[in-house]
Order: sequence, then structure tokens, then C-alpha cells
Amino acid sequence: MNGTSIAGTYAKALMTPDLSVEAMQKKMHDLETVLKAVTADKNTKRFFDSPQITDEKKKAVLDKSLKGVDDDVAAFLSLLVEKKRFGLLPG
Repeated sequence: MNGTSIAGTYAKALMTPDLSVEAMQKKMHDLETVLKAVTADKNTKRFFDSPQITDEKKKAVLDKSLKGVDDDVAAFLSLLVEKKRFGLLPG
């Protein structure tokens, strides 16, 4: 399975057809905000890409950093860490 189809699978799980337009826009806004934050700083990107840093530490940083972010988006990002797919995020 290539990166594009994996990303599509995760996106479909996050954006279900029963979402309102407002809910979908909130999720997209939150994802874009997180992506900008992670990719804006090389140290942050390295932190999440590093195999030496445990998933638990990465999730703890996410939990502290994601206050106010949509619950589904936070769970999605945590799942990406757990499945070693966080590096699939653009940037």
C-alpha cells in the first residue's frame, strides 16, 4: 500500500459523510493548524520523526499541545503516532 492510499484511508476515517459542513471545516482547520505547527519548527518535526523517542512521550506532547483541538483530530493524530504513520503528514 503506498503513502497516498494510506493517507486516503486515514482521511476517510476522520471525515465521515454524516459530518456537518461546520464540523468538517473545524476538523480541517484544526489539522491545518497542527500541520503548520509541526512543520514550522525543524526540532518539532525531528521530535515526532525520531525512533528514539517513545510513542508515549510523543502522545504526551500531543495531549498537552492539542488543547481545544477537535477530539477526533486529536485521536487521529495520536493514532498516527501509535501506528508509526505520523511521518505521512505533509511537510
